[in-house]
Amino acid sequence: MIRRSIFPLLIIISIVFFKQGQASMQDNSTQKREVPEWIYPAPFKYDAKNLPDPFVPFIKAKKAQQVLKKKGLKNLGPLQKIDPTQLKLIGIIYSKDKKIPPMALVELPNKKGYILKIGTYVGQNGGYVKNISKDKVSIVEPVFNIFGEKSYKEIILKLHKKEGD
Repeated sequence: MIRRSIFPLLIIISIVFFKQGQASMQDNSTQKREVPEWIYPAPFKYDAKNLPDPFVPFIKAKKAQQVLKKKGLKNLGPLQKIDPTQLKLIGIIYSKDKKIPPMALVELPNKKGYILKIGTYVGQNGGYVKNISKDKVSIVEPVFNIFGEKSYKEIILKLHKKEGD
């Protein structure tokens, strides 16, 4: 009998505690929680007044047009549009007579032939033919290092003998 009278009482007490728990949970969810400042940092501002441009290369190569402009030339010919190492030396006209200057026949990658004389401009960087001997052609090309200092690079085209010669 005591059990029967306690059972409804226990149910009523548990319902009351359950309702109080729900009310306290609703109070916690409606309360605003404080958010630390580091979650919402200040917006980033980039000021490039005294900073270098990140998209400009460190090494500044002088264009062939600039080099040729200084020398008074306007348009680039087919010999100035390619690298001197792409030339294939086909033959050399060399005479002991000082009146006839030495000349060399070169072939471009497109299989077209051109005559080189001493002083002919070759290459994209304003190189020129320095010397033509019996078996080779010497081309001098200006090169600029990262500090802008000018030096010269010599490219030698050798005449290869055919088999059986």
